[in-house]
Amino acid sequence: MLVLTDGQANVGITRDDVLIKTAGQKAEAGVGTTTLGFGSSFNEDLLMGMARAAGGNFYFIQSADDARDVFSFELQTMKAVVAQNLTVTLAPAPGVTVADILSLHRPGPQPLTLDLGDVYEDEDKLLGLRLNLPERGPASTSC
Repeated sequence: MLVLTDGQANVGITRDDVLIKTAGQKAEAGVGTTTLGFGSSFNEDLLMGMARAAGGNFYFIQSADDARDVFSFELQTMKAVVAQNLTVTLAPAPGVTVADILSLHRPGPQPLTLDLGDVYEDEDKLLGLRLNLPERGPASTSC
């Protein structure tokens, strides 16, 4: 589903948390959501939250050319699904912890499992992480 909006929920359900949760529930039923925010005053947190919860993409549309490019990309990728429901499970080395997940994703069933959604032909799936690494002791030298 593509949501084209000024990003201001001002009719009907207006609470960001409810809209984000609903997008996530629809994704579990097989309906992904990509959001397109038009204008300079859209609610970026809402639109990014909905896209993240629903395994979709988020776009800021500044011009008609942007909209055309996004539609072209989204429609092309919908036709070329190469894998569905990509799940990544992280297994950090001893002493390494995940401090933050910087990518759009839905939390998976386990703490270090991420649901990255469907994979489309010619699409890059980015996964950004911030890791805490253990301190290294002083380097030793031998003669």
